[in-house]
Amino acid sequence: CEALGEIVAAQVAALEERTALAARTAAARGLTRLGRLLRQGVQLTDGLIAAYPVIREVLPHAGAVAGIEGSHWASHDLAPLSHWQEQLGLEGAARREGIVWRGHVLGIDVPDGIVVLLRAVGEAWSHAELEVAQELHHLLAERQAEIYRRRTEQQLHVMANFDRVTGLPNRTHLLHALQQALGVETETTVTVIGLDRFRALKATLGEADNGGLRGVSTA
Repeated sequence: CEALGEIVAAQVAALEERTALAARTAAARGLTRLGRLLRQGVQLTDGLIAAYPVIREVLPHAGAVAGIEGSHWASHDLAPLSHWQEQLGLEGAARREGIVWRGHVLGIDVPDGIVVLLRAVGEAWSHAELEVAQELHHLLAERQAEIYRRRTEQQLHVMANFDRVTGLPNRTHLLHALQQALGVETETTVTVIGLDRFRALKATLGEADNGGLRGVSTA
């Protein structure tokens, strides 16, 4: 009987190991899909909505709420995000890098925001699921960093190529456009329009009145 018990225990352990391996493999595939889906849209919330069905696959839950850079989203009619943040701030909440959980509530940190996943009361999160949540945190943080980088590049482009006061293309923008036109050997015409004392008027009126001045000068 003792030998039979050892055989059964070994078989159970082997089955549990195969089940765990299958779960890890499925989670890895799901996270790869998430990385692609999160790149949809301009804002991180757009990618989150696109990726949500896969998030439910790798981290089964009943509902989700999120708040990122002032934009709020919920999978369905749920208590506001502030309610769940209060729950995660109470005594008894546990934390690891990028995540915090308390009972059935799991929060995933995002730069300038948080994503909260909810289960039925009494349903806890397993160790493996918490590891998947940390990987999701890293994916969200990477995507948000990419969004910040692109946003900064766009702002620098505008600052370098457009006048800060009038919003019109500046000399740098004009020279770049001419180089492109001349590079393909197309017929190019440049028209120069002079506005008498425009610079002096702009300096006298100041930035507050330059919008009206621009409207008058381009009418």
